Amino acid sequence: MGMKKLLTKISSVAFLIHRFHAHVGRIELMEFPSVTFLMSVSNFLFI
Repeated sequence: MGMKKLLTKISSVAFLIHRFHAHVGRIELMEFPSVTFLMSVSNFLFI
């Protein structure tokens, strides 16, 4: 139960970050390796 809640929270955060970067652009994304790492982790969770 707690794990599913955590995954939902992570996915919503990753989605918000993704939306933000869709607006800002790819150049900014390259400057934040921690964000790209978070997104790759979230992608891994949903495969």
